Amino acid sequence: MTWSIVLLKRLEDWRMAFLAAMLALMTLRQVLTMAKSLESFSLQFSGHLDELPGLAVSIIAFLAVLFLGQMITERRQSEQHILQIQKMDAVGRLASGIAHDFNNVLSIILGYGEVLTEKLDKDNDAREAVAEIVSAAESGQALTRQLLAVARKHPVEIQTVDVNSIIVKLESMLERLLPADIELRVSTCPDSCFVRTDQTQLEQTIINLVVNARDAIKSNGVVEVRTGVAHVSRAAARRLHVKRPGTYVRLGVSDTGVGMDEVTQRKIFEPFFSTKEPDKGSGLGLSTVFGIVTALGGAISVSSRQGEGSRFIVYLPRVDDPADLHETDAG
Repeated sequence: MTWSIVLLKRLEDWRMAFLAAMLALMTLRQVLTMAKSLESFSLQFSGHLDELPGLAVSIIAFLAVLFLGQMITERRQSEQHILQIQKMDAVGRLASGIAHDFNNVLSIILGYGEVLTEKLDKDNDAREAVAEIVSAAESGQALTRQLLAVARKHPVEIQTVDVNSIIVKLESMLERLLPADIELRVSTCPDSCFVRTDQTQLEQTIINLVVNARDAIKSNGVVEVRTGVAHVSRAAARRLHVKRPGTYVRLGVSDTGVGMDEVTQRKIFEPFFSTKEPDKGSGLGLSTVFGIVTALGGAISVSSRQGEGSRFIVYLPRVDDPADLHETDAG
């Protein structure tokens, strides 16, 4: 059934392209006709009033071509977005099963590690080795949490939180994530930035974006975290693939790194895709962000050029009445 659906879509695109081509030929014909008739142009404009219908047809045909081209572009972008969600769902199902089984094994390792730690004397050299085993198991559990976030199977607690307060709370930790030659700049807008989300997932989103920005900078750069409020129109909602237009909190993370080409930009949200060396990353950071933001009814966009850095913008639906605002520790 999948191939037949794809074929029907392709036939529809070809039909629209054929119609656009016919309209373009009509436009060209009208323009050539007008050009021929205006070769003997005089200052008596009234003599050419009979050409006005042709001009109107030309303008309408030209606008129709532009409209059809925009429709085809938006349709293909929508298909790509749906395909991305389907990929995330398929990988998420696989990741969920693996993560649960892997987590069970890690729980056993951690349990025996704690038992060994209690039985070993403090001056026993083996304690250090056991501590390394426990640390590795805990890192493995952190990875399973990421896998579950990709699969959207991790338990969440949805509440109203202030994005500005979350960023202020994380600022000192974000600074420690960056080397000395990378400057962190944080700018929160004066407007209220309340959203409905799981606080832990929002923090994970911010951290993943900052780490991704850090890794894109070879040396001596700037990572900027900025919040704002944006009104998303109907056209923008279609372009961003959010469910409805309205007011959104905008969370932007930009860097002065190496940037990305268009091919890389199309793949960055795919699970396990990474431009880093094999031992430098799991390729789950941005796919986790995509899964979290999409599940919250938001969207994420990216703009980048090679050699000019990258900018990621997360859009989350803004809450006007934070009646159940969750207090965060800004210290």
